[in-house]
Parts: sequence; structure tokens; C-alpha cells
Amino acid sequence: MKIAVISGSPKGRDSATLRYVRFLQLNYPQADFRIEHVGQQIGKLEKNNAFFDSLIDRIKEADAVLWATPVYYFVVPSQLKRFIELVFERDRREAFSGKTAASLITSIHFFDHTAVYYLHAVSEDLGMHYGGSYTAEMNDLRRRREKRRLLSFGKIMLAFFETDPAVPYCRTYPVSPAGNFVYQPGKPEEKIDPAGKRIVIVADLENTSTSLAGMVKYLMALFIEQPELINLADKDISLGCRGCLACGAENRCFYEKRDSFRDFFEDKVKKADILIIAGEIRDRFLSARIKRFMDRSFYMNHVPYFGNKQVGLLIAGPLGHNANIRDILESYIRMHDGNPAGIVTDEPASSKEIDALLEKLAADTVFLAGEGYLAPPSFPLVGGRKIFRDFIAGPAQLVFPADYRYYRENRFFDYPHRKRGLQAATVILRNLLKIPRFRREFSKRIVKGLVQPLDRSLSS
Repeated sequence: MKIAVISGSPKGRDSATLRYVRFLQLNYPQADFRIEHVGQQIGKLEKNNAFFDSLIDRIKEADAVLWATPVYYFVVPSQLKRFIELVFERDRREAFSGKTAASLITSIHFFDHTAVYYLHAVSEDLGMHYGGSYTAEMNDLRRRREKRRLLSFGKIMLAFFETDPAVPYCRTYPVSPAGNFVYQPGKPEEKIDPAGKRIVIVADLENTSTSLAGMVKYLMALFIEQPELINLADKDISLGCRGCLACGAENRCFYEKRDSFRDFFEDKVKKADILIIAGEIRDRFLSARIKRFMDRSFYMNHVPYFGNKQVGLLIAGPLGHNANIRDILESYIRMHDGNPAGIVTDEPASSKEIDALLEKLAADTVFLAGEGYLAPPSFPLVGGRKIFRDFIAGPAQLVFPADYRYYRENRFFDYPHRKRGLQAATVILRNLLKIPRFRREFSKRIVKGLVQPLDRSLSS
């Protein structure tokens, strides 16, 4: 069996993910794993049609596809994202159609599920039957139990790959509707005073006659003081994050002197009070340029950088049919201490309705910025922060000393066991609760005991 392994890592042969593929190669020699370094070779794949076609021909010859990639910022690296875009743009889906597929993903278990959902949906859009994913913590290969688990996955995966494509398959992700509506912006009747708040719009506007361009244009026209527009299509950010981790010591990117990304991110994005991110859905996420923008911001490592900003989103495309995109973007904003201020899409297919929605978003962002509002955390932020906290507290602090300094100074190392008074009281009570009479009395008072501290807060 020939398996096309599509490697998304920009590190090529130095990819940690490929060590897991190598483990499968060693233990299942009957399978022919053929590794394609699309993440590392994306520049050549984009510019050299013959090189791209030869890769597609090799994929076409394969019996199955294994996506092997690290997680970069909730999804896959921008380099792999761009390759997937090229497959759709150049209409080469036939090389994938009718095959079986699976994914092998490495991370620190931070939003690896959203990357899985993305590859699952893309696989189905390419006409493949998707058989599941293996989500490894990047050091799992050093653990005996996880090696056994990976062996089992390999056996299950190979059995699935031998499934007859004619066997019925139930899609998890329905086809996204293709809309032909183009939003035509009106003229604002009233303009909004930003009240001294600095507004920055980051957009990918390759074509100025699209719905997205119209939405950006109308939003900008709504303010008395025009927001600053950063069009990623015009910026010299041709290189995606290379995963070198050179930024870990002082938050300085390897590419710092090769393009303007860090300059405009520091001077424009980080200093904004209100940030609007505008993008178009391509396959199952926003464009590779938007993804590159997200990936390159990793020079800040695990330090939040939105600093209580209000962040609005303008999305062209069927967002309502792609809940994963909404989850990713809202979690991205929250993890960086931003407040999701609202989303406007072109799905209503009515220019007047979209005008009204943009007016509301503009007013809401200014109002929320004036309030300095940051919504309370929910599970993604709380859980994500704990993963980062434990990661940076361990040996990773040697690679990310800038993170460690920030986490220590901002009290991110908030382990419960460090509250010694509370821990001592808990130990005493735990022993008292072994006494049946004390336990019965405690049980009677639990419900009222839970609300008494809140009642005291109401009266203070």
C-alpha cells in the first residue's frame, strides 16, 4: 500500500511530527510511506508549476493520504494551508478524490482538536473518506504507553486505508454553500466618533471588488477619524513561521530584518484600542495570508498581546456553516486578552442589512472600548491558560525564558497548592469529615454554605 504523507512542518526532515511517522514506518514495513515536504517546499510549489504537478502526480499514484503536521495557532501551519488552497485554486482535487485519509498531529494538546476538525473537513471536501486522527503530545514517543497506543492507531489506520472506496461513507462536514452575492456598500448617514480610540483594520484584500473589500470600505467610512488599514496583500510578509524558536529568548523574530512584520505588529496592531480582522473563507479557514499573520505573531510566544482590545471580525463566506472557524477566531482573541466585540459576515445577502450590521459593530466596538470591557473567561481560555502555565513552568522555560519572565511577573503560575492557608484548612476539614456525625452536619449545610459568601458580598 502506497501512503502519501503530506508533511505540513516547515522544518522538513527535522520535524518532530515525522518521528511519529517514522515509528509507523519501522513497525509496519508492509506499508510504503512516501513523505512529501509541502510545508518546507511551499515557495517552490507556489512558483514552479512543474514541481507542483509532479507532487500532485505522486499523490494521485498513492492509495491513501496521511496528513502529518504540527499545530500552529489552532490550525495547521500557514505553509500547509497555502498548499491546500493551491489544490483547490488549480482544481487538482482529482488526485485526492476516492482515497482514504487520516491525520497525525503533534502539539502540547492546545487546540489540537480544531486542527483535526479542519483537516477532517478539508479531506471530505477533496472527496476522501476520513478515518480519524492521532493527536500526540510532542514527547509521547518517549512514553511506553503512548508507543503502544500509536501502534494500535497504525493498525487501525492501515485497516481503514484498505477499505473499499465504494463502501458508503457518511460525511461529518456538509459541503459549504457557494454564494455569488457581492455586497455593495451604501453611504453612511451618520458618522461615529471613536472618542480618541485608535482603530486598526488588518485585512487580506487581494481583490478590491469583493464583498470583503466593500465591508472594509463601509466600516472605515463610518468613523469621523478614519481607521488605519493594514492590507496584508500589500505587505512584504512572504515567509511563514519556520518554527525555529529563535524568538524564545527575547521575542525577536528570525525574519525581523527581512520583512516589516514585526515593525507593523509592534507599532500598529499592539498599540490599537480597537482591532478589526477582515478575511475571506478559503476552504475551511480564512486565507493563508491571515494564517501567516497569526503564525508570525508567535514571536511573542505564549504571551498575550491584545491587551484588553476590542476585536471585531469581518468575514466573507459561509461562516454559519463552519462553526470551527468561529471557535478558532474567538478563542484566538480570548487567549490573547482581547474581547470579541462582534462578527459581521456577508451571509445575509442584503447590502442594506450588512450596512446596518456594520454600523452596529462600529458603535459596539467604540462603546465597549470606552467601558474597557473584557468578558469573563470561559473554558477555552481557562483550560488553555493552564496548559500554557504548566508548559512554561517545566523544562520549556529554557526555550522560552521571555515567557517565563512574563508569567512570573504577572502571576500566571497560580497553582492551588501555593495557597497554603487554604490547603491547611482543607486538610483539617478532610480529616474531620471522616467522623460520621460531622459529615452528616456538613451535608445538611452544603447548599446554604455555598451561597453565604455570595450573600455577604451582596450586602457589602
